[in-house]
Amino acid sequence: MSQGVLLVDTIQTCALITSHLMNHEELAMDVEGIDLCRTGSIALIQLCSKSGKVMLFDIAAMGQAAFDAGGLRAVLESPHICKVVYDGRADADALYHRHRVQIHHAFDLQVQHALRNSRSGDRYVKGLQKCLSDAGVVPLMERARLERLKEEGRRLFAPDHGGRYSVWMERPLRQALVDYAAADVKYLLPVKAMWSGSSSQAVLRVTQARLQGAVNASVPAKGQHMSERDFSLGLSAQYLGRAAVEKPRCFECGSTGHMARSCPVRIGIGRLNRFDDFDPFDDYDRFDDYDYDDGPHGFRDIAPDGYIDSSGNEW
Repeated sequence: MSQGVLLVDTIQTCALITSHLMNHEELAMDVEGIDLCRTGSIALIQLCSKSGKVMLFDIAAMGQAAFDAGGLRAVLESPHICKVVYDGRADADALYHRHRVQIHHAFDLQVQHALRNSRSGDRYVKGLQKCLSDAGVVPLMERARLERLKEEGRRLFAPDHGGRYSVWMERPLRQALVDYAAADVKYLLPVKAMWSGSSSQAVLRVTQARLQGAVNASVPAKGQHMSERDFSLGLSAQYLGRAAVEKPRCFECGSTGHMARSCPVRIGIGRLNRFDDFDPFDDYDRFDDYDYDDGPHGFRDIAPDGYIDSSGNEW
């Protein structure tokens, strides 16, 4: 096992570790699994202390008992321990609907990053890699190694990298996955400490409403809409439960989803005006000039910042 990383896979060890964690004021937290939401499965819960010690709680091995006899429920639901997360919506959705555990007193760094860096017209929230880069908490010599071990993990579980999600449930857990999971929580507390300030209360307020919104939603916490900012900005920020910024609207027809230059109405009028000059091959030529960022499924709409991992979060 990697130095500074403890794999917890028995109920006895779990109970012992969680009894000590109850004395902590804050812990970094993340979750790994398959199709991570209410319809998926949790494989690991990662916690990291201020000292940098990472604990991987093997839920695939311990099951529901990890939360009850193992004491994890008491830690995650404690109103006295701040759980520092990075977009915990899918985690909260999975924990509540799969294990009847509800995260209390959480602090979402994705929300804090937006409050510090986003403008009012910025439609998307940013991934963890962008956050770490902006905070500058990862030592220069560590950045290349961190990216390398993240890439090694993706090759195991990400289908578009030749992997399969089910590898998270296989035991013994592969070292590359241990390193991948540990990396997701190692730097969260340093970011929170660096950015502590007047926005902290707004972050706590938005986070709690955001996680509760994911739990109460009629659909699982996954999909392309998860990349859209769902809260307002400023010290009085509020969770909105919907996209905070409307999609660009075409000034030609008033609809969303396309720009005026590719408006069907405008194109149709243009065709009528030049009917006498109709060329049956004209439509084929149009594809050469198509701007893929204009449409509702452009790359910027699907993945505006970084790789999206098995939990639905962007790295």
